[in-house]
Amino acid sequence: MKLLQDYYHLTKMQLLALRSAFIIISVVNIGFIAGFVYGFGFLFGDVPDATALYITVGSATNALIVGGLVMLPQFLAQAKEEGRLDYIRSLPVSREAYLLANITVIAGIVLPGIVLALITGGTRYGISFDI
Repeated sequence: MKLLQDYYHLTKMQLLALRSAFIIISVVNIGFIAGFVYGFGFLFGDVPDATALYITVGSATNALIVGGLVMLPQFLAQAKEEGRLDYIRSLPVSREAYLLANITVIAGIVLPGIVLALITGGTRYGISFDI
């Protein structure tokens, strides 16, 4: 129960710390992913259905990779530079809750780009995502 309470408060704190950059990072990520979907379509010209599916799903995967491998370490380095990481370590909260809070915030930033990549790829290439 304490872990969930720590997670809730740390997520709220991370969102408040990034409130000025949250929207702009989301918009840039969405633009990057939409450009990725459309750009590969122009690069390859006539795209078969299998290639269109790979482009669309690859764009969504690329958004997830950029969030996990670029944004998360950058946010942790920024927190360390600003002294927030030392402040968090001085609090009686678990490090796991802090890491989960950061991952949640990154997921909130990246998720609109993933959804838009799938929607854009579906409308641009006329593919469906049937299971």
